[in-house]
Amino acid sequence: MPHTILIASRRSGVSQVVIRAWEKRYGVLSPRRCEKGLRHYLEEDIERLTLLHQLTQYGYRIGQIAKCTNDELRALQAKGMPCREAVRQLTKPSDFIAAARQTLDSYDADKLRCVLNHALDTLGHRLTLREVIAPLIALTGEEWKDGQLGEAQEHLHTAVIRDFLAASVPGADVPVNAPEMIVCTPAGTAHELGALLATATARDLGWRVTYLGAGLPASEIAKAANARRARVVALSLVYPLGCELVAGEITKLRQLLPNNVAIVAGGRAAQSYCTALAAIDGIHWPADLAAFDKLISALV
Repeated sequence: MPHTILIASRRSGVSQVVIRAWEKRYGVLSPRRCEKGLRHYLEEDIERLTLLHQLTQYGYRIGQIAKCTNDELRALQAKGMPCREAVRQLTKPSDFIAAARQTLDSYDADKLRCVLNHALDTLGHRLTLREVIAPLIALTGEEWKDGQLGEAQEHLHTAVIRDFLAASVPGADVPVNAPEMIVCTPAGTAHELGALLATATARDLGWRVTYLGAGLPASEIAKAANARRARVVALSLVYPLGCELVAGEITKLRQLLPNNVAIVAGGRAAQSYCTALAAIDGIHWPADLAAFDKLISALV
């Protein structure tokens, strides 16, 4: 029985955008099309996408394996993944953080991906986000600010973490009636990893999330929230600290949103705004990712 690209995406863990890109750039599949021109995927197509997804998650480049048959992909999977042996002994969150940080010294993006995906296999999605990814983002942010990390290392870290956080969560199909959340960073800010971390966390907890990216003015955030009938707008505040422009944007956003829409503002710089904006109702200031988890779980 043929399946739509939506079903193929959900079952394989590969986003529809990536499926189309892989087909166009690498020819990984040539799905049949129905009379209306829509793609139809067979079981072997979905198996192929699943294998490709698993192998790329563990360090293989799609260009290296795109032309492999399904039998060859299964053989690669059975043989083991690049870097797997080097990280197999890692078991605790602190181990994964230390190993991930070391990969930046050698500019080894493939090994960083392998470390993070082994953490995912070992600890599970929730624990990996809370006890590996969040502390790692904080650690590298501080080291970059203090000059211990170079610009290229920070960019490498950001690119790999962004891809990791953007990946689909297996089995995390969002119910039709799931509550809506908007996630972004306000105008005057540019660091988006915290927002992506919030996005992955909220989706894992059953929210339907619209991620808008970084540096949006309050008026645009409010338009999106109203159009999506969002219950929560989550803002990531990493840098700068205590900026009047950013504080003004948060204040304006609160004025533009309906009273029943909560604003959740977190991140390394959040507390520098909390005191100045404490008198404004409807803004929540979770201290860390665990507090964010608890708060949005209560708001469902």
